[in-house]
Formats: sequence, C-alpha cells, structure tokens
Amino acid sequence: MSVFFVNSYMDFDDYDTPIKNYVNDRYTYRGIAGHRKNVKMYIKENSVELSDNIIGIGESEEQEFISIDNEIHDVQPFIVSEGLFFEVMLH
Repeated sequence: MSVFFVNSYMDFDDYDTPIKNYVNDRYTYRGIAGHRKNVKMYIKENSVELSDNIIGIGESEEQEFISIDNEIHDVQPFIVSEGLFFEVMLH
C-alpha cells in the first residue's frame, strides 16, 4: 500500500513563494500475512515570520504550514474481530 501526502517546507532561496508543497510518496507499506500494520505519523505545525524588505523596515508577514515530522510503524497480529488490516494515526 502506498500513501501519498502533500508535505511542505520552507525554501529560503525563493522570496516570492517561500513555502513549497510537494507530494511525498516515501511512505510505502507492505502487508504481512496474518498481521496488521500500525503507522503513527507525527505532524508538525510550523510558523514563519517573513521580513524580506531590503531596508529591513516595514511590516512582516506571518505564514503557517504543516509538515510530517516523523513516522513510526509497527506490525501486530491480525485480530479477526477487529477487522483492521492497516491503521494510520496522525499525531
């Protein structure tokens, strides 16, 4: 199973649109017969204060974006009564 997320980062070389979004396809999970896969993804809220004036005087602009900071995955025995093959938790 492949899970695609839109992730974000700060590009310090681009003054017009410093916050970039990209499709992150690095999260690929393979199943194991008789087991379920648990994935915990840790989401980080980022805030940026942009003050890009040449003189350094004037208003600054604040922007916020979310990025995936870390992920942990685990395998547990499959329990028929629960019926879960794959579980993703966002923290």
